[in-house]
Amino acid sequence: MPTKCRLYAKSSDERSAFYYESSNKEKLFGILHVTEQVKEKVELMLNLVFEGTRTHLFEKEEGKVYAIKIKMGTYNIRVYCLMTNFDGQRAFIMHDGTPKKKTQKNDSRTANLIERLNKAAYEREGKF
Repeated sequence: MPTKCRLYAKSSDERSAFYYESSNKEKLFGILHVTEQVKEKVELMLNLVFEGTRTHLFEKEEGKVYAIKIKMGTYNIRVYCLMTNFDGQRAFIMHDGTPKKKTQKNDSRTANLIERLNKAAYEREGKF
């Protein structure tokens, strides 16, 4: 059965959007909104992706999984996203965050998460 996801942000032309896993909202928002500065940087990065600007802050990991990379002061956050399509709209499902990534290399937990995400199925819930 597909996992439910809800809209987080969409591009002005509505061709791309970021969603979050409904069951993971509190944990994910706790990481994305840890400070106002981190929240602003996340929004800036999402807008760069919507505009099609290549950035090292959003890179493909493996298969259909991408990572949002936010480094500010003591924070070195990674949020892993699965790229999929909903009715022709490019959708990135934000799944899990790592608040303090220590290296560029993926540990076994991250590798397992990426593998799981590549096999996951999602469906939207709520208004779009």
